[in-house]
Amino acid sequence: MDYDKLKTKVTAVRAEHADWTDQQIADELNAAKVPVLESIPSTELLAWSAAEDRFYNIEVCANGDPKPIRSIAKVALLLISRDGTSLDLNLPDRVAFVDTLVAEGVLTVADKASLYTLATRTVSWAESEGFGVVREGHVQQAKVME
Repeated sequence: MDYDKLKTKVTAVRAEHADWTDQQIADELNAAKVPVLESIPSTELLAWSAAEDRFYNIEVCANGDPKPIRSIAKVALLLISRDGTSLDLNLPDRVAFVDTLVAEGVLTVADKASLYTLATRTVSWAESEGFGVVREGHVQQAKVME
């Protein structure tokens, strides 16, 4: 466990909640409040694409007139329909890929928002930082380091 990082966070929580017990601080660090983006597997993308004519719109673009967006639409179809693939919205090129589909009118802003909703999971600060679960004893140890 990275007690320096934990100490920094415990100190910040104590500054806001000076009257909290070590257990309350641990509970706060374990509370699901931090949104993180996870990869969306192809099975979920396929289900997502079935709504709002998304698959159809991408397919029409992929089979339409030659233009730069056509290749992106073809890749989108492969990503959606090929088993074992995923869309990771943490990667800048994937974000640009989605932004281009929106800019060209293949997908809507609402479609993009729904993709981000699908990719977002709320975790605890402890989980987002790789601690797993912070216990009262961890908080006590971090405080001793002050």
